[in-house]
Amino acid sequence: MSEMLAPSTSPTDANGHRRRRAVELRLSGHSLAAIRAETGLSVPTIVAAHKAFVAGGWAAVAARRRGQAPGAGRAMTGDQDATLKRVLTSESPDEAPLWSVPAARAWLQRWHGLDPAERTLQRTLARWGFALPTLRESAARSAEGAAWVAESLPAIVQRAHAERATLLWLADFALPGQPGRLLVAQTLRGAPAWLPVRTVHDARAHVDFMQRVRRQWPGPLVVLLHGVSPAAQPLASWIAAQPGLQVEPCPVGLPRRGDAAQRAATRAPQPPTTPPSPTPSPAMKLTHLQRLEAESIHILR
Repeated sequence: MSEMLAPSTSPTDANGHRRRRAVELRLSGHSLAAIRAETGLSVPTIVAAHKAFVAGGWAAVAARRRGQAPGAGRAMTGDQDATLKRVLTSESPDEAPLWSVPAARAWLQRWHGLDPAERTLQRTLARWGFALPTLRESAARSAEGAAWVAESLPAIVQRAHAERATLLWLADFALPGQPGRLLVAQTLRGAPAWLPVRTVHDARAHVDFMQRVRRQWPGPLVVLLHGVSPAAQPLASWIAAQPGLQVEPCPVGLPRRGDAAQRAATRAPQPPTTPPSPTPSPAMKLTHLQRLEAESIHILR
């Protein structure tokens, strides 16, 4: 039992001491109610302290310091920004099935000691051109897509909700200025996860992507698949062997290179098609008194 006791050194932080005492009591078999009564800590704090001990020993039990975590608030250098862009758009992730904003944040923490906010990373992705529209926003760009969202999507969404399944939209995307492409899985709320690939014309790349999607979302899953037929081999055989996975063909894809510029040009104001009315010459202009006189002459006639 001695190896399970906290170090005997007196803590300088009273809250840290209470957390350590809570872990000691928990390891001794005391109930959460009894530990709360002795230490004054809340049940979530007691549980978190015990989990921290299991994961990292007594050093992990120390109370968190207030203020920003190490690396928080520090901006990336230009080289770090370029490295992050290269990694997220050309390499497969090691610590997660797919890249995502949380996965990118974890990568920065591990390799550069940075801890940017997720919103900061979202702005970085948008600056690179990786600001993706949602499924409904993309569908609105074509009559076919708008009709599919209006007529077919509601039944799919209803079925997914009834089966408590996650609904994902899968499509490919070309990041401006990058040679490869990204296979993207996006929730209906627009949260993306992606995998860089050399080509989208290889069904094996889609199988690898779908395998990673299944690891990222292991529960029941309904996939709206664009860009490749679910009947293409070896993808079809893999799909058939996956319990809890339903794949629906989707006619809506992500915008291609240059689409944004074309849409901007379409929205640009156009010159008027009808010429403006000619400005009357001074000789044609009549004073109010002259117009009244002319009307009187016309009536007398």
